[in-house]
Amino acid sequence: MKTKLDRFISVLAKICRGILICIVVACLIGGIYACYSEYNSKVSRSIKGAQASCNSNLRQMGLGMAEYAQDYNNCYPPTGHWAAAIYPYIKATGVFQCPADPNQPHNKTYPLSYAMNSNAQGLDINSNPDRSMTVLLCEYASFNVDMTNPNDKAIYPKTDGVSKTPIGTWGNLMQLGVESAPSTTRHDPRLMFLTLDGHVKFLKPEQASGGENAVSKTSIDPSHLHAAGSEALGTKYKLTFSAK
Repeated sequence: MKTKLDRFISVLAKICRGILICIVVACLIGGIYACYSEYNSKVSRSIKGAQASCNSNLRQMGLGMAEYAQDYNNCYPPTGHWAAAIYPYIKATGVFQCPADPNQPHNKTYPLSYAMNSNAQGLDINSNPDRSMTVLLCEYASFNVDMTNPNDKAIYPKTDGVSKTPIGTWGNLMQLGVESAPSTTRHDPRLMFLTLDGHVKFLKPEQASGGENAVSKTSIDPSHLHAAGSEALGTKYKLTFSAK
């Protein structure tokens, strides 16, 4: 027959085991949380690093565009070979690839992660007064070109695998949600845009009004065939692809 002391010791032992289990579980949770926090921190640093490098790439390409224009009557290069046109001023294929772009060099071709605003080709660099609101380059679905070859035409194969189009964009596919739209968000739901004045904006795709040149500076085309005019920008649109 158990005495009161035996019962007390038995209860105390159960309490100790319970406390020990709680301590072990707490240690495990703490270890898992620490590992998760460290992993999350590394991922965050990696994402921020990729964003910073992508920002730097666009700025360097913007400088290359400006140097090209100085040598060619103050005009931006044609859309079809803009990357090859400014490569001599950059001389680094890596600048044309976003760090978050998994594409790899292949058969002497190199990843191109960006596209030029088609409305800006041949544009006089001093002709647009709304340079801070007009897109020059933006992130785009990745493909390979040989920008080291002056005769290379940057072409993007369409989904039928046969027809091809020069790599420029009006950006209107961003609003239409087409699969081949230049809305490849490699960093988060936002894209990086380089404006005509050389600044980089980090915006959601739908915040850049895409389309051909605007009918007027105050117009907004709901069909997205024409980009919004620079004076029509506001809460909905922060940038426009219209170069007029």
